[in-house]
Amino acid sequence: MPSFNAKQSNGDYTGLFSSDYTPSGTRNLLEPAIQVTHADVNPSLELKYVSHQQDTLDYSHRIGLTTIHLKDPVYPFEVTLYYKTYYKENVIEQWTSIKRTGSDVVRLQKYSSANLYFSSTNKYYLTHFHGNWAREMSPEEIQLTAGIKVLDTKL
Repeated sequence: MPSFNAKQSNGDYTGLFSSDYTPSGTRNLLEPAIQVTHADVNPSLELKYVSHQQDTLDYSHRIGLTTIHLKDPVYPFEVTLYYKTYYKENVIEQWTSIKRTGSDVVRLQKYSSANLYFSSTNKYYLTHFHGNWAREMSPEEIQLTAGIKVLDTKL
C-alpha cells in the first residue's frame, strides 16, 4: 500500500483502484463491492490476499478457472473470487463467495459479484444486450464515461 503522500500515475492515493474486490470501511473512497457491519458494530473490512489456484476445466475449448482467496486479518471473514475464462470467445465470467468463519453475526449491507475501475486516461466501451419479446438480444455499445454504470432489467 503506498504512503499517503504517494500518488500513482492513475491518480490513486489509496492503492485501492486496482483492487479486484474493494471493501468498505477503511481508506477506500470508491464505491465498494462489499460493505459489512461486524458484531462489535465496526464497519471495517480489509481483504488481504491469501492464495490463488488456476485450473483448466476443458482443454479442447480452452476454458479455465482462477480462484483467489482473500481474508480479513482481524475478523473471521473470507471472500473467494472466481474468474472463469473462455479463451476462444474472449469472455470472462466472474462471481464471488462470501464466508463468515466465526460464530458472531455479521450484517451484509452490500455485496456485489464484481467491481471494476478504469483509468480515465483511456477510452473504454461497454457492449451489452437489451430487448423485449422476440428481440431479446439487441446489442448496444456505449463509451464509458465517469461515474457508476449499472446493467439491470425488470423482466
